[in-house]
Amino acid sequence: MAGHNSTSAEVRQKVPWILVIILAIGATFFGQVAITFSVGLGNMKAMYIWGIQGGGLGYAFLSYGLLVLTYPVMKVLGRKFNASTLTYIFTIGTMASYVIGHGWTEQYPVLMAEFRVYDSENVLGGWWQVPHGLAEQLIAGNLAVDWAAWAPSIFFWTAQFVIFYFLSSAVAIIFRHQWMDVEMIPFPLTIAGHEILKVIEAKEKRDLRPFMLGILIGLAFEVPVFLQGTFPWFPDLYGYRTNTCCSGTWCMPADNIMASSIVGLTMMIKNPLYYAIFYLAPLSVSFNAWFWTLVVWVLLQVAYYLGYYTGMLSTGGSCRQLWGGPNSTFISPPFGWDYLSGIGGMVGLTVFGLYQRRAYLAETVKAAMKKPSKLSDIEKNEPMSYRSAYVMFVVGCILMTALLMSAGIDLAAALVIIFPTTLTLYFAGLLAWGSTGCNLAWSWSAHSPWALHTLWPQVPSNYNTDWVMSHWLAFNPGTNFQGYEKGLFGPTQSFKMGQLTNTSTKDIYKIATVTLVLGLVTATLTSVWLYNTFGSSRLGTARCNIIKYCAGSIEKIGAMPGLPEMYTYAAIGFLMTGLLSILHARYVWFPFEPLGFVIATAQSTQQLGVWSAFLFAWVTKSIVLRTGGSKLYERSIGIVGGYIVSAVVVCFIATIIGNVKFFFPF
Repeated sequence: MAGHNSTSAEVRQKVPWILVIILAIGATFFGQVAITFSVGLGNMKAMYIWGIQGGGLGYAFLSYGLLVLTYPVMKVLGRKFNASTLTYIFTIGTMASYVIGHGWTEQYPVLMAEFRVYDSENVLGGWWQVPHGLAEQLIAGNLAVDWAAWAPSIFFWTAQFVIFYFLSSAVAIIFRHQWMDVEMIPFPLTIAGHEILKVIEAKEKRDLRPFMLGILIGLAFEVPVFLQGTFPWFPDLYGYRTNTCCSGTWCMPADNIMASSIVGLTMMIKNPLYYAIFYLAPLSVSFNAWFWTLVVWVLLQVAYYLGYYTGMLSTGGSCRQLWGGPNSTFISPPFGWDYLSGIGGMVGLTVFGLYQRRAYLAETVKAAMKKPSKLSDIEKNEPMSYRSAYVMFVVGCILMTALLMSAGIDLAAALVIIFPTTLTLYFAGLLAWGSTGCNLAWSWSAHSPWALHTLWPQVPSNYNTDWVMSHWLAFNPGTNFQGYEKGLFGPTQSFKMGQLTNTSTKDIYKIATVTLVLGLVTATLTSVWLYNTFGSSRLGTARCNIIKYCAGSIEKIGAMPGLPEMYTYAAIGFLMTGLLSILHARYVWFPFEPLGFVIATAQSTQQLGVWSAFLFAWVTKSIVLRTGGSKLYERSIGIVGGYIVSAVVVCFIATIIGNVKFFFPF
């Protein structure tokens, strides 16, 4: 992809702060309202939230939604916005989506209050929690908000995410030049947004036929899928009513001719959005993603014939992979893929990723210490000096540790949550997501609290706040893309757009930060108000005991294999990832690389069945490049941008109808 070097003259213009503040507050307020009443959409609500859609993509809806809404606004006002202003809007939308989040309809203070109702072990009774009696009243609602009672919880969760934003965005700032200008990591989700931006800006006459084709393809899929989920009488053209997850993954039933014969083949993504985004990924990674998936299937099949995974061919979907008990293909011997990839692979991507960038890191340290550095000129265009970024990281880590300890988590567990758990996973996840659009940092798998397992090899007989909250934070905001990812993923996506539009990174970071802080406060206050007013029972989110909760059950994620077994799997994954990293970096001809390997062997991506999208992307992109070269490929990217526009329009319509349906069922 063509890019821009940050050393070229960046566009500096006066930031319209009033517009920024209005959009930040407005986007998070209406986004929180929309997701809260999305219960009217039933099982389809996960497809139409204004936050992060599609766990396997990390697709920030409002990144594109605000851009699409900007077009009619420009027409009404009779004026045009330049690329930098549109980049500001993209940044606001990106950060607003990360604030609204992925998965739940409530913000954390409300979520934890719901858990408090069923807290029979009294492990959630710290200073940061609402009183038990108030939590019980939340179920029925019709309450005037007792802001004084809610204040500690609002402060605790808002402070967590703001602090982690600053410490993790410091990492994004330190690596920005290396990732954007040197390695030219593509960031497919931003490339797609840039296509929309170019059409809106209309700076020069361009061929819009690919873009319009993308819109038509998108409408042909998105409209029927929405209609079949809303109206029972509408025909199910794409089979979404049976054996299909809300992400658009086909869960192959046990009687399927392929699933009943191939142990590893249980899921296949059929959502075209995945195919579109992965089309923008490098060919080498796409090839490795489907190639290593094939290797995994072969090895699983061999193991099956050797006596492993007894009875697994009689189960289908993710039950075979993860929820099938001791014979599950991705957590059981002889491979333990979830630990091999989820621990060893992700740690390997981070460790070897840092090792391969050690010379660059050394230069940033020199610049931070005011010593002669090759980055002295580059630093002038960064969001802040490298010294400030390193200081922000250290201070953020100290404050985060202190905040967690104040909630009853001991020092060792707090440090484990911050470093080997969250930062390690999200750093590795960013490398994969930035290259492919595939979100490895999203996971409902069992490996999430692996480092805590070293502190607690056995599940304690008596639960306490330290153990429960440590595992909950490690699993959800820490590794499930529901909290701590905001500072690393949001700014880097915006920095990439700034590179493409030659917009000041300083302005982008300021706007991202303001949106994050204002948005968190706005969304949290809105969530508390709505749940007190309408009640969690009516909003469809009344929870259960936090220890028993769904895939995030503390008992499940705490009951991991013994340390020798777990670390054996992890060591194999780490060494394999390291070997591929070194060989791929040293030999240009070497076809195998680590990102595709980890994507293929990760339980979270296998659960979504993304192998089919990577195979399609590899085949299609190879044909396009061989027949029409880079020129044809550049034109074809417009199809991806057009498809996203159609998805955005349908999502807005679905949200309106879903919210109306909540108040006026039909």
